[in-house]
Amino acid sequence: MQANLVSKSRASSLGPIVALTAASLLFAQSVSSQSDRPADFYRIDVGYSSLNIRDEPSTSAGVLVRLKTGTVVRNLGCRVLEEREWCAVEPPVRGGVRGWAASDFLRPAAPPSTATDVGRNLLAGARLSATGQIACAIAPEAPLAACDFGIVRGGTGNAVVVVQLPNGEKRTIRFDQGVPTSSDAGLIVIGRSGDVTRIAIGASERYEVPDSVVGRERARD
Repeated sequence: MQANLVSKSRASSLGPIVALTAASLLFAQSVSSQSDRPADFYRIDVGYSSLNIRDEPSTSAGVLVRLKTGTVVRNLGCRVLEEREWCAVEPPVRGGVRGWAASDFLRPAAPPSTATDVGRNLLAGARLSATGQIACAIAPEAPLAACDFGIVRGGTGNAVVVVQLPNGEKRTIRFDQGVPTSSDAGLIVIGRSGDVTRIAIGASERYEVPDSVVGRERARD
């Protein structure tokens, strides 16, 4: 009987310890699961080569584009397939190429913030034809200021221009035969002043794009 009482007493004293240990294990598991979460942004790391971005999470899927080491991409979510982890990625700008990348070649990265990073990632997935600055403003009464841009040209006067706005956002404008035809913010209104195309988007945004930026040919007499 005495042995029984001692046993019960020990069990009773061990109760809080067992509970505390269980709680500690749960906390450790929680921290572990959080630290294992995929990053919001990744930097591609394949040495001196380029990484295949595929249309499906498989090595047999088609290649959409090849991105160079150092390119920063946004992570849209990861999953394991064919005993390998794949992450859906896109450049941190609207209109870029979305696809799947093997996580073996992705390293956690901070979102691009400097002008250099922005220029490098404006049109990730395509070789930039040029980078530079054009005049832009995002408020009706605001004076025009120099805004960074990146451009991919697709022939005479055909191009996609992505502009880094003063508020940190980006604007994508498409040109066909040297004329702006659409943007990722809706309808545009255009005008001309010499060899500069003036663009208005919405009620507040204004841009001035020289013909030399998009490769527009001058009219001939």
